[in-house]
Amino acid sequence: MTVLDEVLTAEKASEQKLVEAKEAATAGVLTAKKEQGEALASEQKRLAEVEKTELTNHTKRVAVTVENITQDAQVKVQAVESKFAQKSTDIEQKIKAALA
Repeated sequence: MTVLDEVLTAEKASEQKLVEAKEAATAGVLTAKKEQGEALASEQKRLAEVEKTELTNHTKRVAVTVENITQDAQVKVQAVESKFAQKSTDIEQKIKAALA
């Protein structure tokens, strides 16, 4: 074998190793992208579940708060109506006493 043949053989081997390295790198990148995509999809799904749970909990808290406010308002309205009825009765009695 001549030096030229040895150089050509070494160059071909080097070229083959370079092609194999590129293929391995490409496969590695594709695998990493696939894994990253799967991890991202999984995280999005998990976050959607968390969002749904938190939204449900918040809706329940809002409903309880609305119910409490409604009950408090109803009690206050009843108190005002009761006072109004009492004052109305008092005025009615004063008018009857004044006319009698």
